[in-house]
Amino acid sequence: MIIALCVINWTAISAVITAITALVAVIALWQNKQQIKEMRQQWLEDRRARLSFGIISNDGLFLLRITNVGKETAYNISMTLTGDPIDKHYSEAVKNSYARLQNRPFAIEAGVSKYFYLSRIKSDMDSEITLYREKFMQSDINKWLDNNMDSPLHIAGTYCGRYSIEESFCISDFIMEGSMKIKDELVASIEGIQKGLVLNNKQYMPIQKSLDVIAKKITKEE
Repeated sequence: MIIALCVINWTAISAVITAITALVAVIALWQNKQQIKEMRQQWLEDRRARLSFGIISNDGLFLLRITNVGKETAYNISMTLTGDPIDKHYSEAVKNSYARLQNRPFAIEAGVSKYFYLSRIKSDMDSEITLYREKFMQSDINKWLDNNMDSPLHIAGTYCGRYSIEESFCISDFIMEGSMKIKDELVASIEGIQKGLVLNNKQYMPIQKSLDVIAKKITKEE
C-alpha cells in the first residue's frame, strides 16, 4: 500500500517533534539543576563546621576536649552537660563553671580545640590539692574517679543555628588503665633540638677547664 506524501500532516508531526524536544530539554535542565544542587549541598557539607568531643589526659589532668574538625568556624555553640561526672563533681567551682558554660554560647575556629577541666588523674601520693581556692585530698579525688570513670557524661545542644549535638561517653572510653601518653614526632624532635642547643653546666665546666689548660700551654711556649 502506497501512502501519498501529500496526505501526511507534516505540520502536526513537526509540532510533536518540537514538543518532544522541548520536553527532553526541560527534563535535562531539571536533572542538571538537581545535580548542581546536590553538588552544592555536598560542597557545603564537606566544608561545614563539625564538632568532635573527647577526654584526654594531659599534664596530670583529665580534660574535656571539644575540637572543630570542620573547615568553617563553629559559632553560637550552645550546650548542656549532665551526668554524674558533672552533677556529683567534688568541686563546686567546677560544677559552677560548667553551669556558666551552658548559659554562654561560644565559638571554635576550624582546626582549633578548647579544653575544659574535669579532674586530676589518680596518684598514690595523698597530698593536698588546691583548686579554685577549694582544698581536696588526693585520696578524695581518687575515690571520685573510682566512682565516675564509667559514669556517662551527656552533652546536648546546637551550633551554627542548625546542627545538633548529641554525645554520651565516659572517661574510661578514652582513658585506658595502663595506657601511656606518647609524644608525637614533632614534639620529640623539638625537644631534641632544645637539648642540643642548651649546654648543661656540668658539661660546660670540663670543657672550660680544658680550654684554660690549652691557653696556659700556648702562653708558656710563647
